[in-house]
Amino acid sequence: MMLRKAMMDDLDGLVELYDNTIGRERNARKHIRRYLVKGNVRVIENMSMYGAYFVDVNRLKLRFKKGSLPYRVVWLDQVMVFPRVQGAGYGRVLMEDLIERYGHMEIRLFCEHKLVGFYEKFEFEAVHELRHNGIEQVIMVRKSGRKSI
Repeated sequence: MMLRKAMMDDLDGLVELYDNTIGRERNARKHIRRYLVKGNVRVIENMSMYGAYFVDVNRLKLRFKKGSLPYRVVWLDQVMVFPRVQGAGYGRVLMEDLIERYGHMEIRLFCEHKLVGFYEKFEFEAVHELRHNGIEQVIMVRKSGRKSI
């Protein structure tokens, strides 16, 4: 499986992936284009696009704990795999790439309850539950410096 940085030429394929995983949204093309412009999208390819993840670097901030050095936090916005190939290991490949690139920082994400077990395999811990846009969600955190899976 080949993982690479997404380019603007990938926009149509990413919109199709988004529509098939997240659902059709009026602003999906604009949302994805914003990530592409900033270079924050990685995709899996194997003849056609199978999956992608989006990291929001705008939300990459220095955090401070009382009496310690500052540390970085990165927010994972989306991990998407076409439904027809879910369960074939593409999500694992995306997460391993993410951890390789950003594992030295704290990684945070929102997910639905049904995905908590998936993220726990990558050392994420549930830290808070909330209701967002009418959907029960969980905030999960992977502490910086943990070994890659």
